[in-house]
Amino acid sequence: MKQVIVVNASLKLPKGKLAAQVAHACSCLIGDPRDALHRSDGAFVGTLVERSEVDEQTSIFTFEVEIAVKGAIGTTIDVRSNSNGASCGLEVEIGQRIGLLLGIDEDGAWISNLCSQIDPEVLLNAAEPLPDPDGVGPVRFVVGGNLGENRLMALDRTGRTLAYGPGDGYARDVDVCPGATRVLEAVTLGRRAQLVVRDLPSLDAVRTLTLAETTDDETGYRKQESSCATCASGDLKIRSSSRRRPPAVAAFSAPICTLPWLRM
Repeated sequence: MKQVIVVNASLKLPKGKLAAQVAHACSCLIGDPRDALHRSDGAFVGTLVERSEVDEQTSIFTFEVEIAVKGAIGTTIDVRSNSNGASCGLEVEIGQRIGLLLGIDEDGAWISNLCSQIDPEVLLNAAEPLPDPDGVGPVRFVVGGNLGENRLMALDRTGRTLAYGPGDGYARDVDVCPGATRVLEAVTLGRRAQLVVRDLPSLDAVRTLTLAETTDDETGYRKQESSCATCASGDLKIRSSSRRRPPAVAAFSAPICTLPWLRM
């Protein structure tokens, strides 16, 4: 196999496609809409028909549902949100058509916020399945990130898709040794860090190793993990570390180690 180029890419929402303008006190980054839809509990395209105030901070937004994109959603839906955009509440007028990503509250109610408002057409496009692979020849590129239901894509020399690598979470690092028939993926999945070994060119997972699980410490800061993979002497060698603010306290650490089962 010739050299394989690894690309780490988290697809971003096209500029100007957010349905709402972000208020000064509410900062939003929805990222790839396909991944945002995959992580949501529900989603729909609809029109606001009523708004009622629960208290000074909370409102119920009632929508007439045009298209239920994800979840058990009827012809109308009540969505709980903060009352104003400054606190990331929905910013939508009566009669306005929007796309909306949903979560579920502890009491089972649908909830959402300003950062989950999305252009209706962008949401509908994100719900469409990815095109079938149409690439030919050997793998030339491996793209990793958060791509909805997939974390990786294998591409041919012209950039056409050869295979998808499914999975939740985010492919933080990807590595391929020259001439190898395995690709190593370092994954952040909630509080877990994983190493996933995949076959080339199919991207089928052949082994998964969970490195650690983090917890919130007494200061309320969540420890964040990162893992890096590098090639050396034909082997894949892994170094694991973690860091947080304030100064780093390792949630786990391990010496550089050779994993012979990656070699073929």
